Amino acid sequence: VLATDMKARRDGFNNMCHQKAVTERALTYNDQSIQEHFHCMTVFTSMAQDESINILSGLSPDDAREVRRLVIMMVLATDMKSHFQTLKEFKGAIDRFGTDLSRWEADDAGAMDLLCANLVHAADLSNPCRAFPLAESWASAVLEEHFLQGDVEARLGLPLSPLCSRGTTLKPASQVGFITFVVLPYFQVLAEVFPVVGETMVPQ
Repeated sequence: VLATDMKARRDGFNNMCHQKAVTERALTYNDQSIQEHFHCMTVFTSMAQDESINILSGLSPDDAREVRRLVIMMVLATDMKSHFQTLKEFKGAIDRFGTDLSRWEADDAGAMDLLCANLVHAADLSNPCRAFPLAESWASAVLEEHFLQGDVEARLGLPLSPLCSRGTTLKPASQVGFITFVVLPYFQVLAEVFPVVGETMVPQ
């Protein structure tokens, strides 16, 4: 559900672009986690309209509402605008609960929600943790999507978003920065709770 939700009717533009262009999506979601809100709406609307794909139909109303709540919460947590705040909250939770997951589960204030949100966000960031040939291929595809956005922004007379200029963005430098300042610190924190992450993904 999450994988489908996070990419449902993806248009290739990030939240910043939608906000600058004042698109219908930006207006609909008041510039707040625009794409993430749109993806959630698309998936749940599609399920409501087509019983054959409604995976919640076999659940009780209470369980269906809880699954919907969790999916929305986790998808919204993938908005990169909140990345550093999410990481800060995650570090704070580790300081409070340590690495014993039973202590996280015993908390009534949303510790497990925070943990789940961070796991999904980590999955969204995880491309550099793959074997190099696959990671390099996906990095090229993502940068090309950024460049296509930059082309549209230039045609509309909008300021180019970061990493969206074909003329100034270099793939090696962009990936080093992404890994050094975003991915590696995140996975190092995640490895405190899940040591297998430090053993298998961080070394990549």
